[in-house]
Amino acid sequence: MQAAAALWEQQTGTHMRWESRSLASFGDQPLAAAVGGYDVVVIDHPLVGEAAAHDVLVPLDEHIDAGYLADLAGQTVGPSYLSYQYAGHQWALPVDAACQVTAFRPDVLGSTPLPQSWDDVAELAAEKPQLVALPMQSAHALSALCTLCANAGTPVDINARWLGEAPHALELVRRCVNGTALKLRKAEPPEILGELAAGNDIGYVPLTYGYAGYSALAAAGVGCRFTNIPSGALGQAGATLGGAGLAVPSACLQRDEATKFIQWCCSATVQREVIATNGGQPAHKAAWDDRAVNASTHDFYTATRATIDMAWVRPRERWWPYFQRNAGEVIQHGIAADERTTTIVRELRSVWETALRM
Repeated sequence: MQAAAALWEQQTGTHMRWESRSLASFGDQPLAAAVGGYDVVVIDHPLVGEAAAHDVLVPLDEHIDAGYLADLAGQTVGPSYLSYQYAGHQWALPVDAACQVTAFRPDVLGSTPLPQSWDDVAELAAEKPQLVALPMQSAHALSALCTLCANAGTPVDINARWLGEAPHALELVRRCVNGTALKLRKAEPPEILGELAAGNDIGYVPLTYGYAGYSALAAAGVGCRFTNIPSGALGQAGATLGGAGLAVPSACLQRDEATKFIQWCCSATVQREVIATNGGQPAHKAAWDDRAVNASTHDFYTATRATIDMAWVRPRERWWPYFQRNAGEVIQHGIAADERTTTIVRELRSVWETALRM
């Protein structure tokens, strides 16, 4: 975004200054507390329900040409564009696209075959636990559960069916972290991928949000590779969608300028030539299909395209942020403390039922 802002200033004369926040804050901090004083913000899609309920963001469909929005909707990968829709409005445009995928080190795995199914994953975790790891910071522990449930055909939503799949999913998560070093038991994806890229014992991460930058290291001869998630009941469908959207706070006094910048950032040219080449992970198909972009990242985009095109979108209703914050902590703590799976599921049900009443 800093590179985009610099080029925008060069082209328009408008200066932009970006400030950053933590990955955990990006996913969990209420938007009302995050957007004050800013003209453009980067948001996570599950928070748009809150935006709609509290007049936090500008509905972009009221300020951007409908033809542009319709074209962009067809030019972004997977459900990235649709994930920012709620209550009949478009609350953000996708500047970044990501979902949970698989990361691995071919050299560390050696002769060990890359798992193709979740049964294969469970077998590898049982036979060679030191090779397998998962990001277990609370939001990502929950993402793993959500992916496994959605992949089995029982997504985490207002239907209680997912609770029937939760025990199986939690047992697989538990197996995948049994051999993980204690220092990584609460790790974010970049920490796990950093260990994987360094070749420090870990050879396989079945579920992590993809970061093309680590695959770029592989293109240079070191680092990790990415691929589609293992197959379950729904094949490779159901990976939890991540990504990031550009939005305009309601208090912004320069809405025209802000919306022009957002549209420009999400255009095919800027996504391919600015976002993709400056450490970003574009959402536009033009970048995902580009040969040069793929060559620079050891084919990260083509290797994970099937998964993101079939990704699962987290609920955007008002109950979800509370559930995400608290359910993730239940999973993280429960597995770290080696609690019974039945206990963890009971606590998850309690958090879920409380969230639905909000």
